[in-house]
Formats: sequence, structure tokens, C-alpha cells
Amino acid sequence: RDPLVATESGHLPAWATADPGTYWDAADTYERANGRLYVSADFALPRELSPEDQMDLVRNFVTELTAEESLPYTWAIHAGRDEEGRAHNPHAHLLLSERGHDGHERSPAAWFARAHPTDAARGGARKSRAIHGRAWMERARERWATQTNRALQKAGVGRQVDHRSYQRQGIDREPGMLQDEIKSHVGA
Repeated sequence: RDPLVATESGHLPAWATADPGTYWDAADTYERANGRLYVSADFALPRELSPEDQMDLVRNFVTELTAEESLPYTWAIHAGRDEEGRAHNPHAHLLLSERGHDGHERSPAAWFARAHPTDAARGGARKSRAIHGRAWMERARERWATQTNRALQKAGVGRQVDHRSYQRQGIDREPGMLQDEIKSHVGA
């Protein structure tokens, strides 16, 4: 089992602050049948960073994504340990709600109801339209790369990451291949 390193939630309504799982359970229960419950993302963390630096990186990234609209979120970091217990793939998981916290207290059922067009207090929490589509995903990936590169530079690590695919970078390489695998494929 992959050990949990850290987890954090924010921008939750009062009824979910003590137990963030109740927010995600309520989304599953009360969101419209054809509504999106959340946006989910998984991302690798640089092994060169300490666990504290990894937490700061995730926290800064999620804050940047959610602050403007106070979007509820929960993130978790796993150590990414292999069978021998070595950390080889530290990574984070993110759940991001589309419903912004506007300061109005609502019950769970009311939170996930349709937003009122003119009086926020009389309807559900308004859904963000900013976190849709390829353009948003591209901006989020770019933000992640920028935040990661800042953290790597601060830690004195010489490498950088790029959010673009190898193809977009003009690199002829299969994604996910280790250097030794690449060398064996090209006969080096």
C-alpha cells in the first residue's frame, strides 16, 4: 500500500470543514444526475524535493488554481513507494469542485442546487465556467510546470520540466520511457 504523506482541503462550506469527505459524498448525492461532481487530476512530484517542499509545491499550485473563485478542493500526496519501499514515484491527487464558495451558508442539498440568477443566497453555489475545456487544462498544466520549476530552482536542482508533450517540444521520444530503455531502442 502506498503511504499517504499529506492531505489538505480548502474553501469548503462550514458543514464539511471538519470532515472534507462529507463534501465529496454530498456532491455524489445532491449534484444533478448529469452534472460533473468534480475535476480530478493526478500529477507527479519531483523526487529531488523534500516531502515538505513537495507539500509546498502542491499547496501553492492548488491555491493558484482555486483562489479567485474559492473553489473547494482536496489534495493528497502519496509517497509512490515500490515493492521494496523505495520512493520512486511521489505523486499528488486533486479533487476540485466547480462550485465556488461565495460566503453564503447552505445545507448540503442547497449547496448543490441550481444557482439563482440574481440572488445568490436563494440558490445553490454558482458553478465556475473557468475550469472547462482544453484551454483551461493547458493553462493548468503550464501553471504546474511554472510552479514546479520555481520549486526545483529554489531547491538548487538543475533540471526543469515542460508542460508540453514531447511532440510539441519537437522531441522524438516515447513518453514514460527511461533513459536505459531509450538507449536500448536506438542501439546506443
